[in-house]
Amino acid sequence: MIGQKTIEKAQMMVADLLITYQDKIREAYVKAEGGISISMTIKIEPNERKPECIDIEAGINFVESRVKESLLATISENQEPLFKK
Repeated sequence: MIGQKTIEKAQMMVADLLITYQDKIREAYVKAEGGISISMTIKIEPNERKPECIDIEAGINFVESRVKESLLATISENQEPLFKK
């Protein structure tokens, strides 16, 4: 059963991830154009060996830097002569 201990542990795990990555989050925010998105996940499932226990997995996901580049080329497979006759 999911109770108060499960919720409190999940909150602590999310906070730990934010604290662990705070410098990288700050760097990403400074580099970003208009803010960043941070996704936090919590997975709660029964423990396979101990049915009375619950496993909690917390995750964090954000992009540290965005790469935006564009290349443009115009080519012709038919080579034009260098000199007109």
